[in-house]
Amino acid sequence: MKRLHAVLFLTPVFVWGACGAESESEVPDDVLGMSDEFGSLAWTQIAGTGQPVIQGSTAGAANEYAPPSSCSDGVGPDLSYRWTAPSAGAFTFDTVGSPLDTVLHIYDFSSTTLLGCNDDIASNTYASRVTLNVTASQELRIVVDSHAANGGSFGLNIAPACTTPPSQCLAQQGTWNGSACTYPAKPNGSACDDGNACTQTDTCQSGTCTGGNPRVCTAQSQCHNAGTCNPSTGTCSNP
Repeated sequence: MKRLHAVLFLTPVFVWGACGAESESEVPDDVLGMSDEFGSLAWTQIAGTGQPVIQGSTAGAANEYAPPSSCSDGVGPDLSYRWTAPSAGAFTFDTVGSPLDTVLHIYDFSSTTLLGCNDDIASNTYASRVTLNVTASQELRIVVDSHAANGGSFGLNIAPACTTPPSQCLAQQGTWNGSACTYPAKPNGSACDDGNACTQTDTCQSGTCTGGNPRVCTAQSQCHNAGTCNPSTGTCSNP
């Protein structure tokens, strides 16, 4: 009887330079196994956030991952990355500033479920952007794909989405400055609620909700004193 011998091959991974990326000369053991719907399981580990987190080039890379047809018909070479969410919340993944015409598609790493895909952010740009809500320590498979058959260079940016301003008088869409989200102030005069029922006209002023037109409590008769307004209810006392 012939004996069957299992031979394990290590697939090289070329790392093009990264901020927060682990340089690997070969794929770790835990990514070698049965092929899934993606075919080859080669990937590069990256971590954290940055502008960019990693820079690379799909030139000379294999065409391993096909983006969903509903997203793009890109057929060029691609590179894929395994990323772990540092915290729960919304994160933005994009290739803004890259010369390559990219297609970005992102999957849950363990289930291979498609979470998001984008070809062009707008008609006048070839950059791609996907914003996702993730749980802490969730692992994603991020695929940077190419439209061009010969590929090209790119940078993968990852940052908190900055969509939750700490004040109602700050615009909903902020920007990540490398360490925190910053939000621009809404125009002065924008409506808001300062939480005080005794102010009848509340507006944003320099990013702060400011109460105006306070309720005036007058004496209801000559046998009453002027009352005071209850900020919780907006009603006047009747002493």
